[in-house]
Amino acid sequence: MQPLYCNLFDSILLMDNVNALNMYIKRDTMHMIIEEVSIVAKSETLHIRVESAVKAGVEATLKTLGLSTTEAINIFLHQVILAGGLPFEVKNPQYNAETLAAIQEARDIIAGKVPAKSYNSVAELMEDLNSDDED
Repeated sequence: MQPLYCNLFDSILLMDNVNALNMYIKRDTMHMIIEEVSIVAKSETLHIRVESAVKAGVEATLKTLGLSTTEAINIFLHQVILAGGLPFEVKNPQYNAETLAAIQEARDIIAGKVPAKSYNSVAELMEDLNSDDED
C-alpha cells in the first residue's frame, strides 16, 4: 500500500480522488507533503533562462502558496507525465475583428504605409483630442 502522502500528493495534482479532503489541507500540510515527496533521490538538473521580472513574479506568487520554484517545477513535470502532455491548453489567442483591425493598423503605421500623427507634448495631444469632440 502506498503511503498516505503520495496519495494526497497525487490527488492534489490531479484534484481527483480526495477533493473534499484537498479543500481542508493547510499550506503547512501541503508543504510537508511536498517535502516528503521531494526526499526521493534526484539525479538530474535542469537549467532554464527566464527574464528577471518573470522569475521575481513567479517567486512572489509561489511564496504565497508556500512553494519554491523548484517544487513548482517538479509539480509541473509530474503533471506533464500524468496528463501525457502539457497539463493545460496551449492555443493562439482569438481576437475579434476590431482588435485584428487595430493590430493591422499598428503594423501599417510601423511599416510607414499609414501616416500617423505625432505630438510634441501631452497638452498638444489633448488639444487635438478635444477638438475632435467639438466637431
